[in-house]
Amino acid sequence: MIKNIVFDIGGVLVDFHPIKTLMDMGLSQEQAEELNQKAFAPIWDELDRGVMNREDVFAQMIKNTPVNMKKTAEQFLTNEIFKTVTSRQYSADWLKNLKKNGYKIYLLTNYPDFMFEYHWKNTFSFSDSVDGKIVSGIEKVMKPDHRIYERLLEEYGLVPSESLFIDDREENVTAAQQTGISAIRFTAYEEVKSLMQEKFKISVF
Repeated sequence: MIKNIVFDIGGVLVDFHPIKTLMDMGLSQEQAEELNQKAFAPIWDELDRGVMNREDVFAQMIKNTPVNMKKTAEQFLTNEIFKTVTSRQYSADWLKNLKKNGYKIYLLTNYPDFMFEYHWKNTFSFSDSVDGKIVSGIEKVMKPDHRIYERLLEEYGLVPSESLFIDDREENVTAAQQTGISAIRFTAYEEVKSLMQEKFKISVF
């Protein structure tokens, strides 16, 4: 019987939209995509991993930025980076309903520590429903490394067979299953809700 629901955040409960944020700053879509592709995306994992100093990662991003966009990149990394995340419309009610039906709710996410702290307090619509969280930038280990799943189980005393993990990346779903945790790949909200009901007998309303 499933007692614990473990959620990934990005692509499941929130949207991550650096391109939109850069366009809101005045860049064209082409410029925004170029800046993200050349400067931010190639080493964003280092922010999620949390091993490198954040200022060192930012410095490398600025170094990789085309000269004509360096000022924009600096502004983005100083202030606008926090605007790259928006909670999805369904997220708060989804977690609240699961909580109401007796399930424990946990987060297992690849996320920079400084951004998570800000978004936890200011952006996530679902924080009040969460019983525990494991964040890569704090733990210094990322999915799909099995150690981060084991850290979740150990920290909160969870039984793998009583836990269901939901993530939008296949490699993260597979790693959870290899750790003994049931897992679903997130594709769309309604589809995953139906699968939770049909396969795991989870009441989501």
